[in-house]
Amino acid sequence: MNEPRRGASGSRWMIVLCTGTILALASPALAQERTCEIAESSGDVALIQAGSRANAQVGASIGPRDVLQTGPAGRVEVACSDGARVTLGPDTQIGLGSLVGEQAEDSSIGMSLHRGIARFLAPVRTWGSFNVFGPVAVASVRSTEWIMETPEGATNVFVRDGVVEVRSIRGQTASLQPTYGVNVAPDGTMAEPRQWGAQRVADVLSRLGIQ
Repeated sequence: MNEPRRGASGSRWMIVLCTGTILALASPALAQERTCEIAESSGDVALIQAGSRANAQVGASIGPRDVLQTGPAGRVEVACSDGARVTLGPDTQIGLGSLVGEQAEDSSIGMSLHRGIARFLAPVRTWGSFNVFGPVAVASVRSTEWIMETPEGATNVFVRDGVVEVRSIRGQTASLQPTYGVNVAPDGTMAEPRQWGAQRVADVLSRLGIQ
């Protein structure tokens, strides 16, 4: 396994570029609409649609620009028709943006992780770009699995599958391979990328309710 590398470039955002295996789609699939629904929910989970707040129920359909919010013991997972899944841990709020929408090579998915912890899984590429915006980061994903958390305004990224390119708001860069992670402080200072220990990984997965 190659060691993570670091470099520098000028950029205001911390950018996470994930690369992995891209599965080809049959042409008819590109014209389909991606639909999403709540697959699992436990604890205090709210679904906010057009400003109206309700308890999130399993099977509830997700619409464009909906917001999901979990309480201190809440967890929820969204499953989409193209295989994409978004898993939220406790004390998390995410704007689902354009997760629901057209499947096409020139379409885009955009979501905003306002706070908390989320896992993103995109095994099949049915979009042109997949972006997740955090407090000090924007993540551009390509058919992979990774986790982002935002402790006290910082941004930590951990890779389970694929390769992730991370760029901090200070212009520091790192290339992460599976089992590696990096911590970026609220001021954009990036720590040395390193392989996360088994206990830290287990703690993160436990917060997400993932075995």
